[in-house]
Amino acid sequence: MSEKKIIDITGVELLPGDPENCKGNGEHVDANGAPIECCCDECDHFALCYKERDPDEIIEELEAKIKEAEKIIHERQNRV
Repeated sequence: MSEKKIIDITGVELLPGDPENCKGNGEHVDANGAPIECCCDECDHFALCYKERDPDEIIEELEAKIKEAEKIIHERQNRV
């Protein structure tokens, strides 16, 4: 687990080397319950989190997250 915390330009606390707990991983919500967007692709410390993982596995996970996010967006748009 990383002890170094970084605050990105949106105010999200990033934890380089600790992808499961990093609030920028796309799996957390803010104080209002809104999803915090994944910012891994913009993070200067991305390699610290995924250096030992298979790139194909990462791509599959990200694609699944994108599909889930699209589903949530679609559901919210249909409520209006």
